Amino acid sequence: MAELTEIVVDAKVLEGFKRRALKVYPLELLEQVVGRVAEGQVRVFAFQAIEHEATERDITLDDDVNPMTEGEDQRRYDILGTIHSHPMDTVEPSRLDWSSMKEDGEFVMGVCSIRKTARRRFVSFAFFNRKREQMQLTISERAKAAGA
Repeated sequence: MAELTEIVVDAKVLEGFKRRALKVYPLELLEQVVGRVAEGQVRVFAFQAIEHEATERDITLDDDVNPMTEGEDQRRYDILGTIHSHPMDTVEPSRLDWSSMKEDGEFVMGVCSIRKTARRRFVSFAFFNRKREQMQLTISERAKAAGA
């Protein structure tokens, strides 16, 4: 497989994850990254829920759940990795994040940092490949009709 350097995600897909992560805030949220890989580019079609228990600093999966295979028979696309939120933290993956990525065989890992104050909320996304390199994030949007 070619080196993964770019990830393309539809704006509505990112917005959906952000909405779900804010709903469970200050707990973490974990979902699967579903899509296809083509010539070093990851094309994300959806983030899919995966059963887990969360705290403000940790995510726990049942021993028999692998985020790279859970529910794969029902999908038309590939499970490429996971995305999770970091409440009141940065987008930088922790040591546990890196080891989980390696152990589970993920191709990509996404992190959504959420920080809230009394008046504002700040949300950032970053995606990383197996070499622990941050990937270029390209957000796709549907073109608006002329004159709209």
